[in-house]
Amino acid sequence: MRIERGSYQKLLATLANEQLELNCVIGNFNAIHLGHANLIHQFSLYLHSLDICIITFSQSIKSQISQENPFLSLESKLEIFAYLKVNMVIVIDIDEQFTKLSAMDFISFLKTIGVKKIALGSDFHFGYQRTGSIEMLKPFFEIFQVKTTNDKISSTEIKHLVEDGRVDEANKLLIKPFFIEGLVVSGREIGRSISYPTANIDPNFAYTIPKEGVYYTSCSDGINTYDSITNIGYNPTVNDDQSLIKIETHILDQNLQLYGKKIKIILHQRLRSEIKFPNLEALKKQISLDIQEVIALQEKAHSIETWDYPLDPELIAQTPLSVRSQARLLKVSRFNNEVKDDNFSHIADYFYPGDVLVLNNSKVMCARIFGMKVQTNAKLEFLLLERINNRPVRYECLCRGFRKVHVDNLISFSDRLKAKVYTKSADTLVLEFIFDEKDDFYELLEEIGHIPLPPYIKTKLVDNNDYQTVYADVLGSSAAPTAGLHFTEELLDDLRLKGVEIINITLHVGLGTFLPVKTSNYLNHPMHEEIYFIDSTAANQLNAARKAHRRIVACGTTVVRALEDNFQEGFHNGIFRTKIYITEGFKFQAIDSLITNFHLPKSTLLLLVSAFCTKDIIFHAYKHAIVQRYRFFSFGDAMIIY
Repeated sequence: MRIERGSYQKLLATLANEQLELNCVIGNFNAIHLGHANLIHQFSLYLHSLDICIITFSQSIKSQISQENPFLSLESKLEIFAYLKVNMVIVIDIDEQFTKLSAMDFISFLKTIGVKKIALGSDFHFGYQRTGSIEMLKPFFEIFQVKTTNDKISSTEIKHLVEDGRVDEANKLLIKPFFIEGLVVSGREIGRSISYPTANIDPNFAYTIPKEGVYYTSCSDGINTYDSITNIGYNPTVNDDQSLIKIETHILDQNLQLYGKKIKIILHQRLRSEIKFPNLEALKKQISLDIQEVIALQEKAHSIETWDYPLDPELIAQTPLSVRSQARLLKVSRFNNEVKDDNFSHIADYFYPGDVLVLNNSKVMCARIFGMKVQTNAKLEFLLLERINNRPVRYECLCRGFRKVHVDNLISFSDRLKAKVYTKSADTLVLEFIFDEKDDFYELLEEIGHIPLPPYIKTKLVDNNDYQTVYADVLGSSAAPTAGLHFTEELLDDLRLKGVEIINITLHVGLGTFLPVKTSNYLNHPMHEEIYFIDSTAANQLNAARKAHRRIVACGTTVVRALEDNFQEGFHNGIFRTKIYITEGFKFQAIDSLITNFHLPKSTLLLLVSAFCTKDIIFHAYKHAIVQRYRFFSFGDAMIIY
């Protein structure tokens, strides 16, 4: 992200001769909230490009006049703009000359630096005494405005919520949860003396500080994030000076050396007001109670049970549609609760020339095989997960009848295919297959095996191709990348004719995708590795698209996981293994839009799609889909998060 900062005269001198063609969003951005994100997002769709420039100010003129503290530091704003994939930020330093700049002089400034198109909020005014209006801009620039709604978000409202201690309400409106940052400085070590050591923060008091009290927080040192409890106030029990506010945080179950480091305190919820205790023992007892409350809130926040939703079993699609593209399509806006009912046959309407569609071309194996333990004739069922050796052929497997088998047991699948149990772990085993060298292993699987349908599908598959995408090419998956089942060759041709670039990558679907979450705290769920491939052509195409600010649309959660795992200052070709676990707070860098199916309750896939927008937006969309009788899961309908 390019950043240019200076007085408007300096910016004129720097930018005037570059012959830029800027698509700009102009504003103070006091608190960067979902309304701002939606404006930027809708503007990018209007432009058919991610090439967006922000024009903002080192501080708002309003705060300079009123001398009130701004909500965010400029550094924090730039961090959020980078998260929103803005291409350029122009920061105008506020000085006396700029505050007296006329509306027409500001228009002249915009024209001179190369502004062509502008996205604005409904109440935008500019120039000396705010005399400039949107109408004054229209003769000179192409103007884009998002339709306002009754639930318009206000930066001032968010600031007041934080100052009132209602950070949990403010966070629902912000792109990033509210935080305080500062250096850890030396303290009086009273916390350590009562077994609750704290990091004392020297914050920048030029910015908004929440209402005094005790808060459930997280602490980040830039590498790791820890649960913590933070006191903001005057420490009345141990401090007679009630004029200077203090911030100190106790990190749960950690003893870290943070002195001299810059840390970020992310505020989740206010627990209580400050209390003056009669002695340190009473203070210690209350801290213990506060920590217990934080642990309870933490368990609730991370409980997988909160990711459940009621679903009529009749909505679980049992068979594929006779025409793939006739699935229904729910359009979901990433930054608000707007949904729209559509049909997948219209998917091209959601693409623009230059967009990139990334598909997972993995092909499902006949990975469900039935065998018999030679020693006892016990019947066994196996699901092949991943090939871990070529000669001899070895596969990691799940086994129904797991307790019946042991290392070196011989399993017979047919006269031509047998296997030996090579190793056995806590929940999987490795089979070493035995067959004639003249035979092809996958042809033998085709003869004896079955396409592995998910357990919630009770009907028998009539045609194996119904559980394959039309572009499936590389054999190796234990389940289909089901978001792609809706595409037909005709739809893909329509997209190509529209100028959409279609790129194939390969991620072989295994336990990392479909293993259910069994831990009460979803963060403790163990992700299994999956293998993916990106060839040099695909990597080059993806990097070219990102450089040109074109949208990258992922078809399916497997594509999301592969691309987000792969993106490290660009995309890279090769064979990779990933255990990436995408949950709330994940920073998406690779993708801009997502085509996906409706996912099982309490699943890692539901967590992933919620992380891409918000949990509230996804649950609102799912509620709408249930009311409208959409079909759910693998053979079900689709949604595009747009």
